[in-house]
Amino acid sequence: MLQRILARAALALALVHGAVESAPAAAPRPVRIESAHVDVAALVVTIHGDFDGHPLSASLADTDLEILVHTSDVILARIPAGLDPGTYSLFVARGQGSPHHDSLSVSVGTMGPAGPSGPPGPSGPQGLQGPAGPAGATGPAGPAGPAGPAGPQGPEGEQGVPGPQGPAGVSGYVVVQNPLADVVLDNGQMWTGIVNCPAGTSVLSGYHYWQNGQTEQPFPSTVTSTGYPSGPGQWTVHLQRTQFGTFTGKARIGAICAAAS
Repeated sequence: MLQRILARAALALALVHGAVESAPAAAPRPVRIESAHVDVAALVVTIHGDFDGHPLSASLADTDLEILVHTSDVILARIPAGLDPGTYSLFVARGQGSPHHDSLSVSVGTMGPAGPSGPPGPSGPQGLQGPAGPAGATGPAGPAGPAGPAGPQGPEGEQGVPGPQGPAGVSGYVVVQNPLADVVLDNGQMWTGIVNCPAGTSVLSGYHYWQNGQTEQPFPSTVTSTGYPSGPGQWTVHLQRTQFGTFTGKARIGAICAAAS
């Protein structure tokens, strides 16, 4: 098998060599590996690509290979025996110090089943912000907020229309006052005093108090006092002792009278 592969490769090399001799010399192109196939039984690797120029070197799994045939697009090289099945790095270079080179991962032997997936890699950097989306629908109105503080007082408004005239009031006020009356009240006793307004006047209100020496003051809490209009021109006052004991004092009663205008 190896002899047939070498014979075909030699014929291709001769054809390419004749074409090169008839063409003018040009700068060699960069080394480029397109594909490679390993024949484990023949211990040969066939490499396709761009391999213009000399000298060329090839290695597999860091082991230098013997180049059997070399054309501008094919290399046949012998691989070492006893390679374990697996994936290896194939390296082709041209020139001293390998200034032009290329590499390719090739499979040797029968490949086993795929291994389990490895752990996820780290997250990549955040991408650019996308364009803004369309505006959403308007949401429902929220609840009413609390009332704000009162604003400043506004300017004074215009004067309103005068209202209708009220009813006639009273005139000619006169105060009628009775002389001081001596009052002696035992428990439960009542004293009554009456003030009459002058003729042609009506009683508006009245008053009563206790003359204690030179001081005018309300009656003590042991005496209840009540004053009320007992007629159009009359004011009546009742005094009554509400506790045990005797009250002795001077009572002053009076009425405020006025004539209707």
